[in-house]
Amino acid sequence: MEYKEIKSRQEWQELVGGARPSQFLQSWSWGKFQESLGRKVCRIQIERDGEAAAMAQAVLHNLPLGLNYVYIPRGPLVTPMGANHLSETVPALAGAIKNFFPHPIFIRTESTEYDPSEFGWRKIKDVQPSHTLMVALDKSEEDILGAMHQKTRYNIRVAKRHGVLIRKMEPGEFDRLWELIEMTSERDDFRSHAREYYKKMIENVGDILEVWFAEHEGKVLAANIMINYGEVATYLHGASSREHRNVMAPYLLHWEMIKKAKAEGREHYDFWGVTPEDAGPGHPWAGISRFKRGFGGTEVSYPGTFDFALNPFWYFLYRLRTGK
Repeated sequence: MEYKEIKSRQEWQELVGGARPSQFLQSWSWGKFQESLGRKVCRIQIERDGEAAAMAQAVLHNLPLGLNYVYIPRGPLVTPMGANHLSETVPALAGAIKNFFPHPIFIRTESTEYDPSEFGWRKIKDVQPSHTLMVALDKSEEDILGAMHQKTRYNIRVAKRHGVLIRKMEPGEFDRLWELIEMTSERDDFRSHAREYYKKMIENVGDILEVWFAEHEGKVLAANIMINYGEVATYLHGASSREHRNVMAPYLLHWEMIKKAKAEGREHYDFWGVTPEDAGPGHPWAGISRFKRGFGGTEVSYPGTFDFALNPFWYFLYRLRTGK
C-alpha cells in the first residue's frame, strides 16, 4: 500500500465526506482548529492499487521530555475496499504515521469501522464517547415528539408557556457563553476546557459550528454548541444556569435544535455521549444521560479508543506515569 498527504481542502472534504455517520473530527475545519492550538496536523490518504483505502486526519500531541504521540480522532475512516483488506490497511496506517511525524512513541485511534484489538492495538479509556444516542430525523415532528419520554414532552411545553426564547449567539457574546460553561463546570463538578480553547474553536470551526442560547426575560439560561456536518447535527457541548431552572429552558433548546436539523435535511441528531446501558447510578454522566435519553432515539456503540506503541519502551514509561 502507498500513502500521501492531502493538502487541498476540497480534495480532503471529498474523500471524508462519504463517511457514515459523518465524522466532524476528521473535517478540514476541525484540523484548522487543532492547528490554531499549536498542533501539527497531517491529512493522510492510504491507497491500494490507486484506490483510497483509508483516510486519517492525524494530530500531533506533545508530551514531556520532548516526546509526542499522534491522535486520530474518530478515525481512520476506512473505505469499503480498505475494509476488505484490513490486514494490509491497519499496518499501512502505522507506516504512514512514522513517515509524516517525527518519532511519535504511539498512535491513538478511534475507528468506528473495525476493532483495532484484532490487530494488536491496546484498548484504553475513551477519549471521545464510544456510546452515544442518535435521534433519527426521517420521521415527522409529531412522531419524533411521540417517541420522547412523557416528562420530556411536558417540560418542552413548560418552557414554551414561560416564553423561553431560542436564538443564535451574536458576535461579542462569548463572555455570556463562558459564564454558563464555568457555572456548569462548578455545579456538576467536571473540568471544562480552558476559555481560550472554546474561543478558538468557535473562531476556527465557524463554517460548521453554531452556538444557540435559550433566554428567559433577558437572561441566558442555557447554551448548546452545535456541529452541523454532513448528515449529522451534533450536540458537542452544553451549559446551563443554576437560575430559573423551573422554566425548563434546556428542553426547549434541544427540541428547537432537533427541528432545525430536520429542516436542514440532516438525518440524525447526535447527543454525543451517554452512559453505557450497564453503567450504574454512580457514573459521572448518569444525570445528563437520563436527560438525553428522555428525547428518545437509538443508542449506538463504537469500539472505543486504542493505542499502538511505536516505541514500546517509552510507551511503557508513559503508561507508568499516567496510569493509562
